[in-house]
This record gives sequence, structure tokens and C-alpha cells, in this order.
Amino acid sequence: MFLFDGTSISVYTKTVIWDETKRHINLEKHHLDFIDAGLVLSNRYRLEFECVRNGEIRRQTFANVTVVLTVLTVVWVPGEKRRVISFRIAHKNEREAYHAWLEKEFKD
Repeated sequence: MFLFDGTSISVYTKTVIWDETKRHINLEKHHLDFIDAGLVLSNRYRLEFECVRNGEIRRQTFANVTVVLTVLTVVWVPGEKRRVISFRIAHKNEREAYHAWLEKEFKD
């Protein structure tokens, strides 16, 4: 369930926040809105990595989003409120790694 209040969304029980200027830059560059980041962050079949950039712990989450028929990725900072930094279509090598993980983890 997503709840939107103008500058943040709640994904289940976690609140996701962002910088409005960064959101507009991301919309221009990637044509994806931070408001929709919950499609990745709440996806049952998501793959997540932790990394450090500029001394800041970040997470990058990947998920196949059927609405756009591709794998999307969200970069965010963990905390009481998740702060979204970037939202884009996964690069080819990222999509390939995601699909390999999905095939290995969910053999149905």
C-alpha cells in the first residue's frame, strides 16, 4: 500500500522521502518519478545491495516492474525514513545479474 503526502510516500510501514529538486532532475533524466519508487522497494522479488559512496551507506534495490516491463533500480539511504537518491531503468549488466539471481533464488 502506498500513501502519498506531497513530498514523501509510505511503503507499507516505511516512509520514503526525497529532495524535490533531485526528484525533478531524475524525472528529466530518467523519466521516472520518485513517487513510484515503491514499485521497486515493496516488490516481493527485489534484490538489494549495500554500498558506501562519499562516506554514506546506501542501498541499491532492483526489481522487475511489470507496469513498465523492465527491471528498475532505486538508490536510497537507509534510516527511519528511506531517502531516495536515484530511480532509473537498470543497465543491461544489472538486468542480467538480476535475472540470474531471480532464476537461482526462485526455482518454480
